[in-house]
Amino acid sequence: MFARTGTTWAQEAYVEASNTALNDFFDSSVSLSSDGTQVAIGAYWEASNATGIDGNQASNSATDSVAAEID
Repeated sequence: MFARTGTTWAQEAYVEASNTALNDFFDSSVSLSSDGTQVAIGAYWEASNATGIDGNQASNSATDSVAAEID
């Protein structure tokens, strides 16, 4: 993620999926809050059955599910 000060842009963060797998389509949709402080990133074919931060993200038993990460 980037922030601008005057005319200069600087990278402040790098957002990546917590459970990466081929064809999950992480970043298939991205939404930014109206004040620009939060971003939601979708993974269209994410199949993890994890719920919450401490869920088992290595499990891919929830076929055809979807995920969103909000930072």
